[in-house]
Amino acid sequence: MAVIRFIGDIHLGKRPSHSTRASAQRHKEKVDKTIRQVCDNDADLVIQLGDLFESYQVTNNVLVRGVALCNNTNIVLKGNHDHSHNSFNVSALKDLESITELKGAAIVAQPDVYCYDEGDGAPYSVHIVPYMPTQTEFIEALALLEPKPGNVNILCLHTNMYAEGFNTSEVENNLSEEHAQALCESFDLVISGHEHNGCQKHGVYMAGCLYPMTFGDISDKHVLDFDTTTKEVTQVPVWAVKEGYAQLDPNEFLAVPVNHSYDFIEIYGELQTTQILPLVKHMNLLLAESNVSSIKNGIKVVREGADTEDPKNSVSWEEFVEQSLTEEHFKVFQEMRGV
Repeated sequence: MAVIRFIGDIHLGKRPSHSTRASAQRHKEKVDKTIRQVCDNDADLVIQLGDLFESYQVTNNVLVRGVALCNNTNIVLKGNHDHSHNSFNVSALKDLESITELKGAAIVAQPDVYCYDEGDGAPYSVHIVPYMPTQTEFIEALALLEPKPGNVNILCLHTNMYAEGFNTSEVENNLSEEHAQALCESFDLVISGHEHNGCQKHGVYMAGCLYPMTFGDISDKHVLDFDTTTKEVTQVPVWAVKEGYAQLDPNEFLAVPVNHSYDFIEIYGELQTTQILPLVKHMNLLLAESNVSSIKNGIKVVREGADTEDPKNSVSWEEFVEQSLTEEHFKVFQEMRGV
């Protein structure tokens, strides 16, 4: 028996949306801690499914973070964010290969297959089609796949699941429903990185990103363990919406203490102009001193004395800040944004 652990997109080097310098640093530390936790396990094989980095070129500090993961991982796929369509650019993944500290991980930038025979249970083969520069090359790589007879066959991808009109340019990799079903008939497991919210589509497991980076990523996060004997997939929880995310009206938000557990907070509803300064100051306090990584303000500001039924009298919070706040208000707002 062997257990294979799959880790989804990580995007090292990406700053979370609606953050300050201080809260972004906390987010980075949380991501690094999560990486250590998911890599410190008894799995026989650990595979990161692409988009290890936010960009094909990163700072040395971000590269060092990638080395730390690769030293505790067996295989890392190239994702679309790890790729440059300019052949003269050296990617961060290529830099990883040249670092002497890199001990374990195979960086897979072209289709490949790795075969394992642990002597306990059936041998297994890991087939890999990483992000390909064009959709044509992606489809051609899929056509060349050959499952190994007698082996447990696992296919790792970095692709969209096809959606009409969505991400269908030639430089995107898209897996159609027809292709997905055919692959699932030939392989014991088909799993992919790229999509940030984990799910199963047409039999393909979409691993989801390891940790939320934007409010669009908000969903329960897991790594996936595959048992080559039972062929069962187990979700191992990493981050939970229930503990890490809150959607609050302004009064609820103002009652949030500094020692809260939320990672992402979204504020909604309406408030009067006279109420805005306490809200901004509390945002500033939480972003500076609490656990929170990001606070998204979706409230509408109703100008003092205006008819609340008339939508023309209601503007977004940021529009109001930029147009109407006094110098004192604006200073607090700038501090909150880390300017």
